[in-house]
Parts: sequence; C-alpha cells; structure tokens
Amino acid sequence: MFSVILATLITMQATPADYKFESAQHGLDEGYVRLSIIPQNGFKWGKDYNAVLTLQNSRNVVLSRTRFTNKGGDFSQEGTTAYVDIPFKVTDFEEHTITGTISFLVCNDTRCTPQRNVRVQFVVVGEVGC
Repeated sequence: MFSVILATLITMQATPADYKFESAQHGLDEGYVRLSIIPQNGFKWGKDYNAVLTLQNSRNVVLSRTRFTNKGGDFSQEGTTAYVDIPFKVTDFEEHTITGTISFLVCNDTRCTPQRNVRVQFVVVGEVGC
C-alpha cells in the first residue's frame, strides 16, 4: 500500500518542463537577484499557495535574508510569471553559485500540482569596487 501512495504522489507533480527558472543580477557589488518562476505548457502560478524559497549562505555573498515566502509578500507576479527579489552584497571579485530549494504551486485548467523542495541555483558575479 505504501508504494501505491508514493507512486500516486509522484505522478501528481508537474514535470520540470511545466515550469522554468531564470535569474538576473541587478547591481555590481550589491543589489538584488530576481529569481523568476515561469510556468510552461498552460500552467499558471498558484498565487494563493504559500511559496517558500530557502537559500544557503555563501562565504563571499551576503544575503540579507535566506528565507522568502509568498504569504510574507516576498513574491510578486507579472502575468503568469512569479518572481522574488533577493538582496545581496558581494565581498570579492569572484563568481559565486547560490543554491537552495523552493516550494510552490502551478495550476492548469484541470489540476494544481505542488512542487516541493525543488532545487534552484543562480550565479552572483562579484565586482567589488567598480
């Protein structure tokens, strides 16, 4: 019975082809990274779901926060795309990869599927003193 329940949960998830992530850095030594969640294939952002983004700190990139939530007003939406702005400050000239997980909901005309603990990563390029 346990394996049947597990198989059902797996088939209810949208595939990564049903959404994609994009990131864009705004600012040099400090600013913000906009992480966008872009639903695909007729899916839309589930705005009423409490999406949660949790990031890991990096040694040379200072994030003002490592946890962002939809209920806390951290996520915004433009059309079907949702995004969160992540403030940062870099302390060196290197390129750093920030990793974390995000949980969110995407819906199409027939179902909504929660995406739990999906791995995300983006790069912050340090240009201190420019």
